[in-house]
Amino acid sequence: MGINGKNKGTMRARSHCMKDFHNKFMSPYTLLLTLLFVGACKQLGGAGSIGSGGGSIDETLTLTMTHFQNEVPTDWLTDSTGVYTQSRDVEIKGDCSRGVDSIIVKIDGVASSTTATCSIQGKYTWSQSFSADGTYLVELFPATVKGVTTTVAAASETVIIDSTAPTAPVITIVDIENPYSGNATVTIRQEDLDMSGTIPADAVSMAEASSFGTLTVGSGTFSFEDVLTSGSTKNYSFTVTDFAGNTSSATTIAIAYASSTTMAKELNSGSAITTPITATGGVLGKLWHVSSSPIIMSPTSMTSSTGTNKLYTGIVSIGNN
Repeated sequence: MGINGKNKGTMRARSHCMKDFHNKFMSPYTLLLTLLFVGACKQLGGAGSIGSGGGSIDETLTLTMTHFQNEVPTDWLTDSTGVYTQSRDVEIKGDCSRGVDSIIVKIDGVASSTTATCSIQGKYTWSQSFSADGTYLVELFPATVKGVTTTVAAASETVIIDSTAPTAPVITIVDIENPYSGNATVTIRQEDLDMSGTIPADAVSMAEASSFGTLTVGSGTFSFEDVLTSGSTKNYSFTVTDFAGNTSSATTIAIAYASSTTMAKELNSGSAITTPITATGGVLGKLWHVSSSPIIMSPTSMTSSTGTNKLYTGIVSIGNN
């Protein structure tokens, strides 16, 4: 900012004022007079005006953002839109230059009801609670003690508040041939588990809590493979996380592996099993009879060598051991 005629005159007045004082009052008893003269000389001051409000300031007002949600910029979660947070309670900290008394904040162009104060150490903290998720333009305007503000925001940031968790993943296939009907526990007849399903569009990552198997995530889909031990049951728990860091509720399933030999023994036990094992659209697996007489299966029922009806459905392959 240049020095106009008025400012040049002011500077000369201050210089002459202090020179006269030194010439007239240089003695050990002039401390009080010194303070009085300095105060009188400062009353001659002046500077260029800035912004609005009819006041004036002595230097350019500046602000910087050093922390968002108590994190430095290198740790901010950002994309081309702005900076993300899961919390609706937003806090911004930063540095403010000499001459700044307070910070006026505008949200989407409208003055916020909350302001911040610049401390003597040149620091400020601004916070506000938002009522809803959304995208907000936050602008900071420095102001002097007389209420003079800059006409252009000294600092600004687009804040995206996302506190909503994504929907949970959906399992659609439990093994390669059989759709999943939502049962908490599913029994398969082979050791290789081949599960798949869908995930929401806003998911950016997926996890399986037990760390079993191999999880592969695609665009809106996932697949999961594992190898089970005969007679064992494994519990799986799947979640997805969105860009803001919100995690979905868990989708859980227990997979039991009953081997062919185990199943054949059940079928040859001679006692009726009344709970059907359904396998819509496919074959559960190969079953082998453990006696010399083969078991004959039909899509709706079967008759063992002892003549006992077994209420299994959808199993259509049997042979000798």
